[in-house]
Order: sequence, then C-alpha cells, then structure tokens
Amino acid sequence: MKTLKSIIISLTVIILVVLIIQNLAVLTKGEVFRINLIFASLKTPPLQIYLLLAVFFVLGFALAYVTGFMQRRRLKKNIKELNRSQAQAEKELNSLRNLPITGPKNGLEKTQAPEQAEE
Repeated sequence: MKTLKSIIISLTVIILVVLIIQNLAVLTKGEVFRINLIFASLKTPPLQIYLLLAVFFVLGFALAYVTGFMQRRRLKKNIKELNRSQAQAEKELNSLRNLPITGPKNGLEKTQAPEQAEE
C-alpha cells in the first residue's frame, strides 16, 4: 500500500511539473485587475498568474483550516457536554442501585380479603 501511494504521488508531481513547464509562458504573463465601483476605481499593477494561483491556493487552504478548526472546537464542546450528561446519568443510576429495597418480605403483600372489606 505504501508503494502504491508513493507511485501515485510521484506520478502526480511529474504531471504537475510537465504542465508547469509547458505553460510557463502563460503563467508568467502579467495581468492587471480593475475594480470599478460607483465611488472609486482601483487598478492593480501587473501581476503574474502563477503568483495569483499561489495566493489563492494559500487563501483557500487557510479558509479550510479555519473552518475545520471552528468545527473541531464545536464538536469538542459537544463531546464535553455529552460526557457531563453521561456522568450525571451514571451517578443517578448508581444512587438508584444503592437504594435500600423497601416493601414486604419475599414480595408478598398483605391484602385484605374482599369479604373483610365489605364488613
């Protein structure tokens, strides 16, 4: 399995290197971005496309990391609440187990006969 994983990773890296080399002219081309708003017009200096790809990749990675971190915190909080609830339920169960058994001996109850109740 480790060999298969290393082969797949190696092939992926080789394919990426070939794509970058073949498209080097396109990736180094400069692009200017313009933002035209009602109150302002902004224009960036020429930016190379490979720089934009790298910046957006890092931004996407950071966004995914922050989202995962927030979800992990929420789930940890949920686990703590469930553990607290389970501990409370176990404590209640143990207290119910330790209660003394009350009632008639051997489970037989003293009841009045129906004839005696009418008199």
